[in-house]
Amino acid sequence: MIQLEKNIDIEYTNPDTKEYLQQAYKYWIEKGYKHLPHCKVYSITEKGNKAWAFVRVRNTNCHLSRFTVDRKGDGLGGKMLKALQGLHNSMTLYSNPEAVNFYLKHGLRKT
Repeated sequence: MIQLEKNIDIEYTNPDTKEYLQQAYKYWIEKGYKHLPHCKVYSITEKGNKAWAFVRVRNTNCHLSRFTVDRKGDGLGGKMLKALQGLHNSMTLYSNPEAVNFYLKHGLRKT
């Protein structure tokens, strides 16, 4: 897993992913997160697929602000979550209803 420092790589062809990342990055900049040391954007690439996680870290907690995978269904999203869980003692997020089962499957609890 790498941390991106400046620009988000959105060279992938999935138009939904590109639009999501553009909106996520716009939000990240509007909120001022881009310039805060505890706010990070991670990406992971495997077999031509890529996942991105926008996180805000407080102490040992990681808040997953935005998260997406270019081509869903090959396990890369789960690997990204596992890597994040390895870096932080706890993780919080707000999920859309379609993704709740994915997060529960990967060890996050619903509260």
